[in-house]
Amino acid sequence: MTGSPLGLAALLAGRSDGRFTAAGVAIAGDAEVAGAFEKLLRYSRPEFEEELARLVGDVPAHYAARAARGAVEWGRRALDSLARNVGEYLTEEGRDVVPRAELEALHSGIDRIREDVDRAEARLALAAARLGRAAR
Repeated sequence: MTGSPLGLAALLAGRSDGRFTAAGVAIAGDAEVAGAFEKLLRYSRPEFEEELARLVGDVPAHYAARAARGAVEWGRRALDSLARNVGEYLTEEGRDVVPRAELEALHSGIDRIREDVDRAEARLALAAARLGRAAR
């Protein structure tokens, strides 16, 4: 079994939707063994809140788990915001990256020119064919 640490962690966290490739994890060998291993991983995920409740009690464990989930969600939102801000800076302020709208306009212009050239080529071929028949 091979994969990046993040891919293996995503697999253990259950974010892979039951597919190893979605988590960036590859398994070589017998498919039945891989399926059994996947099932084992799915069932072996510990319930951290429940384990913590055994040590400190239900209420403190619930609040600690809620705080941990909040911290993780805050981290996700912060990373998303950072990615958006960096993307905006690179496209708008620094002009290091072409904005999507400009890129799409360029692509549509290229497509339009390609179609015009194809039509002109077809017209030239037709005109050459007519001239060839007229010359005979």
